[in-house]
Amino acid sequence: MVTETAFFRRVNPAYKFLIFFIITLLTIFLRDVTLLAALSGCALLVYLIFSPLTLKWKVGLLLPFVLLAFFSGITVILFGLGDDVLFQFLWWRISSESLSHGTMIILRTLFFSLIGLSFATTTNPVLFFYSAMQQFKVPTFIAYSFLTVFRLIPIMAEEITILNKAMRVRGVSRIKGPRGVWEKMKRYSITMLSQSIRRAFRISVAMSAKKFTTGPRTFYYTTTFSRVDVYYTLLWLAIIGGCLFFFN
Repeated sequence: MVTETAFFRRVNPAYKFLIFFIITLLTIFLRDVTLLAALSGCALLVYLIFSPLTLKWKVGLLLPFVLLAFFSGITVILFGLGDDVLFQFLWWRISSESLSHGTMIILRTLFFSLIGLSFATTTNPVLFFYSAMQQFKVPTFIAYSFLTVFRLIPIMAEEITILNKAMRVRGVSRIKGPRGVWEKMKRYSITMLSQSIRRAFRISVAMSAKKFTTGPRTFYYTTTFSRVDVYYTLLWLAIIGGCLFFFN
């Protein structure tokens, strides 16, 4: 599933997130379809080249977001408003305005998805929270709370599996369809909620006892800035500058 790649994994995780966040904010205000297409193409290359996953996993993760982008924009294209009508059949009405707006939605959604996938597949979540605490002074109790929630997700998934098997052993009838989903939610919700409350209370008491406060403390993992972060910044400046120069 995973192949080794060095460059993106050596970038400071919190700094990498900051760069992606700034790029995302700037892209929101773009209205040039050609420039959005160029940025999306560059983001696709970055994802395919620097993601440590194998090609099969890269395509598999990207496919749902491609479908999401397509269906987000196709509704605007087929049912949008506009005076310059290019095609009309029954209730489908494509105008130059709706085509432009729909294409921008598709490209913007695809670009955001590629940026998110590039970050998610090249970032260690543990190191991300540690770098947020050390380099960007995020309060310790907030960062560790998010890290704890992240660690609890596999435990909750395992508990759901255990509950499901217990229901089968007890011979609880399984109803198909929407009603079955509703009945399953009612059976599991109280148990999962009570267990989550007890676990959260124990964790909060343990964090208070361990002095997870806003005071100074040492860290098990140490993260720093390096020249790799400079190369990473230059890479994105070159990508954005090249797109602005050639396609704007």
